[in-house]
Amino acid sequence: DFLGPWKNQYYFVVMDAHSKWIECYPTATPSTEVVIEKLVDCFARFGLPRALTSDGATCFTSKQFSDYLSELGINHHVGAPYHPQSNGAAESAVRIVKSCFKKHPSVSGAPLMRILNNFLFLYRASEHPTTKNSPSKLLLGRNVRTVFSQMTPDIEDIVTTNQIKQQENYRGKRNIVFKLGDNVLARDYRDNQQKWAKGKITEISGPQTYVVETAEGLGWKRHVNQLLPHNVQQPGNKGFADNWESQTPPTFKGDSPVRLKDRETPETQITSSSPDFRGWGSPILSPISRPTTVRRTERLRRAPLRFSHSQYQ
Repeated sequence: DFLGPWKNQYYFVVMDAHSKWIECYPTATPSTEVVIEKLVDCFARFGLPRALTSDGATCFTSKQFSDYLSELGINHHVGAPYHPQSNGAAESAVRIVKSCFKKHPSVSGAPLMRILNNFLFLYRASEHPTTKNSPSKLLLGRNVRTVFSQMTPDIEDIVTTNQIKQQENYRGKRNIVFKLGDNVLARDYRDNQQKWAKGKITEISGPQTYVVETAEGLGWKRHVNQLLPHNVQQPGNKGFADNWESQTPPTFKGDSPVRLKDRETPETQITSSSPDFRGWGSPILSPISRPTTVRRTERLRRAPLRFSHSQYQ
């Protein structure tokens, strides 16, 4: 539909019936050539519609306009004469644009097209009362970014920022590969007294999974993150258990080794049956006897006198 003349100018208004998106083009005259030119621009942006509804104006009922729509495969519906309700969507769009012009303060001095574009920008980003969605959400598939949207955090931006931080802080996986026969320290989950157990790689069951034989003859399946390399080589003629007695505990980069004496409690004392105990083997805990403190009362106790005369009578 056409709006105007408004200040010696006409405005060609187009509304999408599905999304309520409004397009407004300023024109000098409401002619068929102008309508076709503006529709070419509109169709280039959003594609061809299935149907187009207009009133019975000459620019919409001419043979040139009918031939143009027929070539594009667009059905043309013309409303009844003197019945604007037949083209209610376009009439509503004209009324919305006209209200923008009426409420525009003439003292601002801004160009009329700038005011119209700002109004259309806010209209397309606002929720429509009929669809409960903004026209940009229904037509473009997303809400356009506005000044007001910067006041609230965007979930997508937060997720993207956190993912970038994770990539920057990622130091990579442990590039450690064990071979058969390597001496390692395996994570021990049997109790809380000893976190690491001495062992040897006996099987490679996966890219990062190994089977470890401990000094006690147990077979444990451990991930590479549950193993620590041990660089001490075995002597030639010594057994497996004797070899581990001569090895030293591993050193950790960045952290100092945890000694068992730092975890002593007042109730226990750590002793070792081996003369070269280094504080990282299996300790033997022996309780320390302490005198028991009596906390009960020391008053004189006597049996109650029942069924007798009271001394206060």
